[in-house]
Formats: sequence, C-alpha cells, structure tokens
Amino acid sequence: MRTESVKLTILTSSVQKSLWSLKSLIMLLWKSMNKDLYGGHYAVTRSLVQGLKELKFGFNYNPNCLKELADTVLVLSDLDALRQMIRLKRIGRINKILAGPNLVVIPSDDRELIAAPEIDTYLVNSKWTLQAYIDDEPLLSRNCISWAAGVDTQYWKPASLMTLDKKILLYHKNAPQDLCDFCVLKVSELGYIPDIIRYSEYDFELYLKKLHSCDAVIFLSQSESQGIALAEAWSTDLPTLVWNPGSITYNNKVIESSSAPYLTSQTGMFFKGRSDFEQAFLSLIKTKEQFSPRKWVLENMSDRLCATNLLRIAGFL
Repeated sequence: MRTESVKLTILTSSVQKSLWSLKSLIMLLWKSMNKDLYGGHYAVTRSLVQGLKELKFGFNYNPNCLKELADTVLVLSDLDALRQMIRLKRIGRINKILAGPNLVVIPSDDRELIAAPEIDTYLVNSKWTLQAYIDDEPLLSRNCISWAAGVDTQYWKPASLMTLDKKILLYHKNAPQDLCDFCVLKVSELGYIPDIIRYSEYDFELYLKKLHSCDAVIFLSQSESQGIALAEAWSTDLPTLVWNPGSITYNNKVIESSSAPYLTSQTGMFFKGRSDFEQAFLSLIKTKEQFSPRKWVLENMSDRLCATNLLRIAGFL
C-alpha cells in the first residue's frame, strides 16, 4: 500500500493492477533478486533513485501495483507506462505526470503521445535537445524543460596516484573510423600513448580503470543528448577534448546538436575535425592544470544536486 510519505513514483515500466497477478508476483521476485538493476537508461534511473535516497525524499520506484502509485508520477522510459499513466490521470487516479527524458528520439516518433495534454512536464536532457523537441513539435513549448541526471561522485573519483605515462584515452562512440584513426596517429606523433575504449564494449570497472591510467580523454561521438560518460570522466578530474560536428541527421532531417552539451571552460574543449585537432589537443595538454572538471561536477552534476533539480521541476521545492 502507498503511504502518505510517498510523494513521487518513478516508472520505467507499466504497473500491474493487482499485487496478486502472476506478472506482478514474477516482477516482485525479479526485483528482490536484482535490487541494483535499473530499467530504462540505467545511468539516468540510477542517478535519480540514488539522489532521492540521499535527500531522504519519499518516493517509490516501479511499484508492484496501482494502489502504490503516488499522486505525482515520473515516467522515465517505456511508452506503455506513459499511456497507462495518461489513462489514470484522465479518471483522476493521479494528479501530475512528468515524462522523459528517455522515451523517444524526437517527438514525431510518437507525436500524439508525447504532446498529450495530460503530460504536465516533458523532460529532455539538455538545451539543444530542448530546442530540437520544440522545433519538431511546437506544442511542447508549453511544458518542455531541460533536466540532467547526475553521476556517482564517490565511484567516479580521481586515481589515488597521479599517472605519469602520457597516456591519452580515446572514447570512440559513433564518429567515423577514419577520424578515430587520424586522432590515434596524431596523438602518437605528438609523443603520447593512445588507448581506445569503444562505446558498448566496456563495463564501469574497465572504464574507471582506463580513466585512472590516462592524462586526458578525447571523445569521438557525433552527438550526445547529455553525455553521462563525459561527466564520469570529469568526475575523475580529467579534462576532455570533444569532437563536435554540430549537427546530426535523423529521419532525413538535419538537427543542430552538441557532442557535449554540458562542457564548460572548467571541463574541456571542443575541436571540429582534422584541421584543428592538433592545435586543440596541444592546447588542452599545455593548460591541463587550469581545468577543474571534478569541482564542476561536484557543484553541478552530483546525484544529490540533480535529484534536487528534479524535485524543483516537479513542484516539491
């Protein structure tokens, strides 16, 4: 049963009507065996849940039945869960719906659902995604807000010993392979040791280990709605050099974008391509001590801070 202390429900899947349904019992057993697994975008869900726990705010996550729903519901992911909450709001079962940021790529993927009037607030990850959403569906100008998830600053922390081996980590996501090859070659020519890590081919432990053995990180991703892997690097106090082509093409439409929407003068620098890579890389290395990436994360992107921002958006603070 829901108690009065539960003010917010977080969903990454739809909710069963009864605690005693077969599916509900299976889910209850699964959750008891997988307490540290999070649905939707793992990093976003984990950050919000942990941040709310730190704040000791009354919430529940993927409750076992409808009776446990709070009056305010945040659907982080799962379109069926959003449809279910819209139906429940129409009959007065819940009062407020927040949705996003991991439901669709752009609103036209499911325009009628994403622009539904029952959604009080639609969350996106950054300023450029906010603009992209409003350009794609102008109705969202009424309720679309940018919100970023945080990172675990106790896990993503600097190495206990400073590295002196001049190693540079290249984080290769979806940039052209020839650009990655070019960066590897240039880094080597400039007297540094390139080490490559590829998106979806690593776990947290490996990424942290590689971060602890390098002097800086080069990120090769065409765009990032937020860039949590970047923030994880910043939290270990490493500045980043980020390839930023400035746009993506989705469904035959060119969209202005960013490969690091939260990058600042404290956390790193951009480069556009081959022509300015060497100059940007040398500038980053020469001024490395002037960056303060971990300080920026602690002041802007911890789990606790980002959960606090969510509570403000939801009207609890």
